[in-house]
Amino acid sequence: MNQNAAGQTLSSIFTVIPARAIGAMTNATFRISATNTNPALTQKDRTCQYCPVNKNGQQIYASINRGTYQGLRVNASGRYHTAYGNDVYQMNRFVTINAGVRWEQERVAGDLLAYTFTGSWSPRVGINIDPTGDHRSKLFFNYGRNYWAMPLDAAIRQLGNEQDDTSFVFAPIINADGSLRVIPDAAHNLNGLPRSTSASGVVARFGAPNFSSSTGEGIIPGTKGEFEDEYVIGFERQITPSVVFKARYTDRRLGRVIEDITAYSPEGSTITPNNAGGIANPTKNTDIAENEKELAYTQAQFLAANPSGNPSTGNYKPPVPGCTAANDTFFAVGGPFTNSLNQPVGGACFLNVATMDAGPADGIPDGFVQPVRRYQAAEFELDKRFSNHWLAVVNFRWGTLYGNYEGAYRNDNGQSDPGISSLFDFTAGKLNLLGDQFTNGMLSTDRRAVGNLFLSYNIGSDTPFVHGARGLTFGMGLRGQAGVPLSVLGDHPIYLNQGEVPIGGRGNAGRTPSTMQLDLHGDYPVPLGSRFERYKLKLAIDMFNVTNSQFQNGRVQYIQTPASGVGIAPPLNLDYNRPTAFQTPFYARGSVRFEF
Repeated sequence: MNQNAAGQTLSSIFTVIPARAIGAMTNATFRISATNTNPALTQKDRTCQYCPVNKNGQQIYASINRGTYQGLRVNASGRYHTAYGNDVYQMNRFVTINAGVRWEQERVAGDLLAYTFTGSWSPRVGINIDPTGDHRSKLFFNYGRNYWAMPLDAAIRQLGNEQDDTSFVFAPIINADGSLRVIPDAAHNLNGLPRSTSASGVVARFGAPNFSSSTGEGIIPGTKGEFEDEYVIGFERQITPSVVFKARYTDRRLGRVIEDITAYSPEGSTITPNNAGGIANPTKNTDIAENEKELAYTQAQFLAANPSGNPSTGNYKPPVPGCTAANDTFFAVGGPFTNSLNQPVGGACFLNVATMDAGPADGIPDGFVQPVRRYQAAEFELDKRFSNHWLAVVNFRWGTLYGNYEGAYRNDNGQSDPGISSLFDFTAGKLNLLGDQFTNGMLSTDRRAVGNLFLSYNIGSDTPFVHGARGLTFGMGLRGQAGVPLSVLGDHPIYLNQGEVPIGGRGNAGRTPSTMQLDLHGDYPVPLGSRFERYKLKLAIDMFNVTNSQFQNGRVQYIQTPASGVGIAPPLNLDYNRPTAFQTPFYARGSVRFEF
């Protein structure tokens, strides 16, 4: 398929369409949307010549939100080798040193490409000091480097020739029973055709399809393994033979990440014929391609030059000097870009369309940022070991998790593509379509305070008043913890996924409530008499959340519903900030255990 319903050749309108995609079959999922999302116009607008009208009086269309046209089956493999050596050196009765080093090597492979992560050396050192030499106190320092073993998801998708396509749009067929049928052929294709008319009379068009490819991308030579450095300093003191006090400070710093990167900005991706990239170790100094020479303009500037808001390539007027119909994103997108608040932000022109975002490197950083994830925590614990029929553990932790990179799994949008998430697929660009995605802030799992109290008592024959219940054990666990950050998250400007773009900074929407939970436990060994000493019968019960607390554990953070196309403002999410989960209510379980 290389034509739309009006007979126009798509590859002539949109230069981003790769030749191998033309005529290829694709597996796809579709999203149905109204052509005009303005509540005042959605039932009146009839701009789209080929779009049917649903039972609500809205013109509708179907867009591909996930599709793959090549690389559906991949034979992936991985191999991991490690070696480790360490030594313990006791200098005297006060100081002991434990030092070691770990070597690791990982090889991953797909049908097309393979790569070996080399040079993964992990030093480890621990220093223990007994200040008084009485074996009752310990001052310690530990340092270790921990490498991450990359799962095969990246090998399957990036080393196995996966070719993805999204944002093809079609006119669906409404069946007699009201159900919808999508025929993804040229006769029903809408890319490049008029979509809707705004209240001010501006006509918007359906934009270009979007493509992503792993062919030839693979893992960029020189890419090394991802690691994190951990520093721990602490103190322990035995107060009595059964009571120990512990305190420690932990500092974990992300040293290097593995992520797939592409040199273009979101707006540049709609018009460039190039997409230099691959799996790499992105930093603020990464340089793999020629930088975009971008001229950004506002929507007001565009309308001042083109009052109709919908010029053709023949009567187009440049909104800023240097713009032409050939280098303006307007014709690729079908209108202006919109931000995560559904506000039009204009567009951009590029002075080096033919060569931008292609290798070789031009000596100028491409515009990525330094990945940051830093965890800092102070922990205190009082441990009363079992003696005189009882034990107790009390601990408290105060910590922060700060940065712009969550790790292998993303909590904001739920993406589980370790090593190939969408975080570094684009540079920032000048239109700020990615909002505060690269800005450091409190990460989604930052939980400032956590406290625990665990108690257990075993009734013995010398226990006053209740010694008749000898053997009965009962315990309790009390846990309190602070909430986690909440953010305002918009859709991705190109991928159209929810939860991608932080608006106003990470964690700027407050936190979930603090929570507390009380759990109880009891067990009792039933005496079976001297004739059955070899047999044991134990009854037990566990009760969780005995106060039946109903604290909120999560809220909707997506401010927009899923977008249906690039530059198309989706309806705002009416469920934003509503609860998504609550603390598990009270429940209990009992057990009978017979040993023989």
